[in-house]
Amino acid sequence: MRERGEAAVRSAADLPDAQRPIGRFIADRVLPRWEQLNEYPRATSHQAFVTKQLQRRGFTVLTLPGVGQVYLRAKEVRGGGYGRLTTLVSAQALEATSSWDLLQEYLAAAEVPAYEAAAGADAPHNEGLAVRFFTVGTEPTAAAVQVPLFVVGDGRSTVRELVTRSFEHRRRNRALALALPREVTPALITAADLTLDTVLGHKELRILRRNSDLFTGMLPVDVTAVISAELTEVARQAAASVPGYGSGSVDILTSSLRSAADAAVFGMDPAASMRMHAYPALGSRQGIGRHISEQFRLRSEYWDQSFSPALLEWDELE
Repeated sequence: MRERGEAAVRSAADLPDAQRPIGRFIADRVLPRWEQLNEYPRATSHQAFVTKQLQRRGFTVLTLPGVGQVYLRAKEVRGGGYGRLTTLVSAQALEATSSWDLLQEYLAAAEVPAYEAAAGADAPHNEGLAVRFFTVGTEPTAAAVQVPLFVVGDGRSTVRELVTRSFEHRRRNRALALALPREVTPALITAADLTLDTVLGHKELRILRRNSDLFTGMLPVDVTAVISAELTEVARQAAASVPGYGSGSVDILTSSLRSAADAAVFGMDPAASMRMHAYPALGSRQGIGRHISEQFRLRSEYWDQSFSPALLEWDELE
């Protein structure tokens, strides 16, 4: 199953940018709505989202300086958090996701297709579609395509000028603005045949980076409503493959949003931010905070209750 991980991108490696899956996605779903990028004048932090939703469900959230947060319900501690991590994530899950080699072992044990590269971070976003799912309690609650930094030429402007204008347009979205680089530097470009001084042809689409995140110009596009059930199931299986992976991201590389035929997991992060799902560049906002707080409510009402287990006749006492 692992071999199909690279098949998703090998077939696209020699194609022009516009003909690759991500190029077609940009042409079909991004460029027609470029002038209508979502506008958000404010952007709440991941932790603030979780805190607000917990309070709505009757929790008291105490912040202990230098320590983190404690969540109380009916005057009893029911969980806690530090930064974007909460006690929904087990120590085993933190260890399992700290190394790509180790994570591959968990995925293989559950027969979940994983990207073959030595490090999942090397997965080429510019060839397949890099989809980030956010899972809570192993269930996918949101999905977004991570569009790497791209520009479309006008026959006159340099790549530097095109990127600068693109970044200015994105600043209407506060979440994107907070992450954008302060300066346009050569480090933003990983395409070997391009420099900041290159002048692109009219309507020439070029993807500037092999992979990217919000800090290097990635554009999150929500696809929760259109992602296939098959891809969603791969994300669910990946989250379930790691014991105690109560919340976090699952990154999948695929050639199509409609099929999981060549899909492969290339990363999981229990400390991933929900911001790209709460403030996508295009598409609908997703309320992940309420799913996280609901997990804590369920645990406090059902799973964390004290009880005296009854011994059955086949239980061993020693």
